[in-house]
Amino acid sequence: MKRKVLAGLVIFTLVSGISLVGCDGTEDGTSNVNFEDQRTGYLLKIQNNTDKRLVAFKGLPNPNNLIGGIPAYAQNHGLPKSSALFSKTESFVLFVVTEEDYNANKANITALVNRPFTRIFAFYNNNSENNLVYSINDILGGSCSIIVNNDTNFNVELRLNGVNEEVGGTILGYAGAGMANTEFRVDEGNYMVFPVFRKWNEARGTIFTFFPRIPEGQPGAGKIDYATFSLNSGHRQEVIDAHKYLNTDIEMKTGCAYLIIQNNHSSNGLEFRKGGTIVTTPTGGQYINRTDHMIFTILMPKLPGASMNDDFLNELKLTGFSIGTTNHQVSLESHTFITDTIYQVIVSGINAYDVNLSSIVPVGTVKWSEL
Repeated sequence: MKRKVLAGLVIFTLVSGISLVGCDGTEDGTSNVNFEDQRTGYLLKIQNNTDKRLVAFKGLPNPNNLIGGIPAYAQNHGLPKSSALFSKTESFVLFVVTEEDYNANKANITALVNRPFTRIFAFYNNNSENNLVYSINDILGGSCSIIVNNDTNFNVELRLNGVNEEVGGTILGYAGAGMANTEFRVDEGNYMVFPVFRKWNEARGTIFTFFPRIPEGQPGAGKIDYATFSLNSGHRQEVIDAHKYLNTDIEMKTGCAYLIIQNNHSSNGLEFRKGGTIVTTPTGGQYINRTDHMIFTILMPKLPGASMNDDFLNELKLTGFSIGTTNHQVSLESHTFITDTIYQVIVSGINAYDVNLSSIVPVGTVKWSEL
């Protein structure tokens, strides 16, 4: 008899189209969040390395700021783009909470303002597609916590094990300027955290990233400042104060040089490649249209013999890069790039197989004091 009732229930469900179990579609059974993967016209792409279903907002958790959902373990998941939220080129904070917290706090979603699952410093370009994939760290969602007090005028991003991806660094989370008690729930373990400071520069059209370097005359001079600690059953919480890394003695460096590629080609867009791989800008750009330009970062590798990713080269002789059309690339001249310096190369040509590069020349510097 029970089997008959169950069979009847299944048939009724199929015929009526009523779903009794949530899915990763537009309506998930417990919330009105859109979890569909946007293959085209997306805002940005997310790689969710956790087992949590997540909900994303622009800026702060507010019903009017809702963007969409991210399934557990999603790879290259496209978030929907709302014209009401995104109508101009800008940097913004992707505020992410678990679906569980979202549903439990629907009546007062702003209560989660200091309890994000993570915050991600992201970028929307109204003129081109964002080709970056923003990764959500798999250590998030644990029983311990890292609390960030950022009483400075700058935005701070916490990175694990290094200041950039070139040396194996990964992003933990982000705390906006003036934000106190931002909590990130993480797993037990040993942590090496590098606070870095990020700023969108509208004049240059790029995001600059700075990290604190210990000045001359102090122990560890020239090395990057960071915090180490262990979270375990006897120590469940660690507090990081951002202002410690912005005192007047600290030197702020970018750890990279910058290259502006100006496309003066008469008929073709351009790509910047490292070997066979297309290089992406800090704002997600890849394809440089005619009469346009993009600014790319040249990451400095770790200083030979440096330990724990705490020191980097101040200059780098760049080889293996090229600029050109899809089927015709021209090698960039061998050039020594100096950290915190902006360079420019101008490209000209009359057809897809005619690409001419000017000499690389310095056109400015990046200074923390000017940001």
